[in-house]
Amino acid sequence: MSEENQIDEAVMALGKTEYAKCLTCHGATGGGVENLGPPLAPSEWVTGPAENLIRIQFRGLKGPIEVNGKTYEFPAGMWPVVGGSPDKNIAAVLTYVRNSFGNEASVVTPEMVAAHRGEMGKGQLTVADLIDPRKDMDKSGPKAEVPPSTLGAPTMGIIMTLVIVGLSVLAALRMKAVN
Repeated sequence: MSEENQIDEAVMALGKTEYAKCLTCHGATGGGVENLGPPLAPSEWVTGPAENLIRIQFRGLKGPIEVNGKTYEFPAGMWPVVGGSPDKNIAAVLTYVRNSFGNEASVVTPEMVAAHRGEMGKGQLTVADLIDPRKDMDKSGPKAEVPPSTLGAPTMGIIMTLVIVGLSVLAALRMKAVN
């Protein structure tokens, strides 16, 4: 793991625990299971756009998928697996998969998962519905994803400081006006 991609150990531990739901089809080492699920180790679909994995969690996946040059097709496809799982659990398992089994990719945040909650209940996806990971990568590897509607912690800290300062000034002016 690079220094740029430091992942909280607690997130990886939770992700490993959550991966127990994936073992049956993808195997304990992410190598896939004959007639059940394609390999996750290593996989351009796993290290590609995180949006793909998040959407698959909510909608499942049917039809053929090519992983590392080999085409896989499974009779029933993959059904949605997240059910009522909290966003942090989904983010943790996807972060775990993206950084295990020989994969290395950016973390998945609960905010990224929340941005795709509207996918739940829609029909299974096909590869055509996803972003082709081979087109989204350059020689440096996958791009880190930042949800468009999420402000970073430093930005939120600045905003909160400005709000507190503003309210303090208003309170001081009001006290001065009353006296």
